[in-house]
Amino acid sequence: MIVSKLRLFPASEHRHQVLELLRSVQGPTQDKPCCLAVQIYEEDGHTGTILYTEEWDSEPEFCDHVRSELYRRVLAAIDISKSAPELCFYRVSTAQGLELVDQIRNSPRRTEAVEEVRSIQKQ
Repeated sequence: MIVSKLRLFPASEHRHQVLELLRSVQGPTQDKPCCLAVQIYEEDGHTGTILYTEEWDSEPEFCDHVRSELYRRVLAAIDISKSAPELCFYRVSTAQGLELVDQIRNSPRRTEAVEEVRSIQKQ
């Protein structure tokens, strides 16, 4: 799985424009067969940060998306950011839910919990 995380810092006068660009990408991207999710978050407070995430279950499909005309809108939103955006791509090999929290919290010692997490990651 590929997870893309983009944090943007638009000036207040450009915030609406950035959100419109990202929202125009959200629907068509979510409709693609290998796209698992596209989410847009607005941070409360004085910074006005916008977080845009995508999750893909196929790296080749993700790469095609980044090369697409549609992704140019994401790039345009990046260009509008008043300060350098934060963009990270994660290759996720495993995912766990509450069972990991249960394992860690029910482990007798912290070092054993860390060892359990490492053994799960190797699986």
